[in-house]
Amino acid sequence: MSYIREAFLKDIPDCPIIITRPETVYQKMKEYMDKPEELKAIGSRGPEFVKKYHDPEKIVRHMLQRYDEALRKKFDS
Repeated sequence: MSYIREAFLKDIPDCPIIITRPETVYQKMKEYMDKPEELKAIGSRGPEFVKKYHDPEKIVRHMLQRYDEALRKKFDS
């Protein structure tokens, strides 16, 4: 369970996190205590999500691309 801003959710529609806010975390925890199979299903999606969005090689390639774009903008102007 975590809070994720609405603006970020569009980029991770397959996010296996139960979205909650501090003021609703107790209610959500209570709700999901009676849903062990749903929790198990959500949890089973976690490893694939991490591989997809947190793969170190993909992140490094993305960062290098962004640095390259920033450098090009700096030298092109």
